[in-house]
Amino acid sequence: MDFRLIFVMDLLDGVVVHAKRGERDQYKPISLSSSIVSSSDPLHIVHELKPAELYIADLNRLTKTGTKTGDNRKILADISNQRDKDRDGNRNSELRIMLDYGITGMKDLKAAVDARLADNFVLGTETASMDLIAEASKSEMLNENRVTVSVSVDILNNEVLTCSRGFKIAPLSIIKELNEYPIHDVIVLDLDRVGTKSGIDFDLLARAAEVSEHNIIAGGGVKSYEEIFKLEEIGVKGALVATAIHDRSIPLSALRIRARTRRKNSYRFATDRMLGKLSRWLRILGHDTVYAAEMELKRIKKVNEAGDEEDNAILAFADCEARILLTRDKSLAGLARKKNVHCIQIKTGEALEQLTELLHQGININLEPVPVRCSECNARIRIVGEDEMSILKKSSYVPLSMIGVWKFRICEDCGRIYWEGSHWRSMREQLKKLRDIN
Repeated sequence: MDFRLIFVMDLLDGVVVHAKRGERDQYKPISLSSSIVSSSDPLHIVHELKPAELYIADLNRLTKTGTKTGDNRKILADISNQRDKDRDGNRNSELRIMLDYGITGMKDLKAAVDARLADNFVLGTETASMDLIAEASKSEMLNENRVTVSVSVDILNNEVLTCSRGFKIAPLSIIKELNEYPIHDVIVLDLDRVGTKSGIDFDLLARAAEVSEHNIIAGGGVKSYEEIFKLEEIGVKGALVATAIHDRSIPLSALRIRARTRRKNSYRFATDRMLGKLSRWLRILGHDTVYAAEMELKRIKKVNEAGDEEDNAILAFADCEARILLTRDKSLAGLARKKNVHCIQIKTGEALEQLTELLHQGININLEPVPVRCSECNARIRIVGEDEMSILKKSSYVPLSMIGVWKFRICEDCGRIYWEGSHWRSMREQLKKLRDIN
């Protein structure tokens, strides 16, 4: 299952503010409360945090107040056009932007689309109507400009926030009705919980996921990584997050992971020198795992400008590549928390027990062997072609009688050859026992 962590920026008078409980007159610049950014400038924040997916709410448009400089359109255009340029000026085309622009009609939507302000335009119940959603979702303008629309069901004081008669019904009734339209996502935005870390209404979201034919995105109240896994289990496809990022409850590195790398079979790990056997098991299970003892020093130093000791280099590497750091070292785990790197301290010594630890930590790893990675060097492996049988015959350990009978694979880097023999069956039996007790 894919799960999207979508970073939220609430934009008011050209700066990013800390939103709390929908009390917009009380919003303050985010730099006053954040522990990860020192500026409230939106371009600076996007550059520093490098999120894979971004949700922007233009509060001036939503409240129809205007800004001291007119509007936020130039800032929004700058974010969209520049995205996150690196030091060489290259544009980060991977960043996806969702925008709630307070759209009330097709004219508003067309202006925003023409200005290329986002990839996905959010039509909220606060400002839009069901008629607008119906017309916008089927508009050829979306396909022509390669953009989509989503709908935000805005809830305040346990009621749908709206000026439209068509939305003065229960949230679940709206979500069911939206099944009639080709929209991208349905955001369930609980404004009473925004910025509070008061927890999530799992019951409402579970029912929303049951009745909706669209992706359900949770908004408001997310307080920990553990809640992300619970949301995934009930069928929710993503979550809007801000406060839990700014106070480091959710590691910053999690924002930089595209949804596909959070898949069950696609976690990316970095492991310390004490976890060699676990590293090999994770690779056997199909997970991209970089082992510290195998790292080229230049590879980890290139993301560690100070060139400090190995611990700092591994931390910098894991953070740069948005990997989950696994370590048995208590001090390294503590340092990772201080630097906001997603890290799990492994406490047991046997590899299969360590896999169980990961499961108990909410890391939903695959428990079936997947022949995609070399267990020795982590490179990709591929099937040996019929015209490459000579490679197998030259090997000192390949069972020659099985050439042409079994399917063989070869590592693209180190050349190690793999096949599904008795060792493969043995691994499956061990993993079955692990599944049975977990």
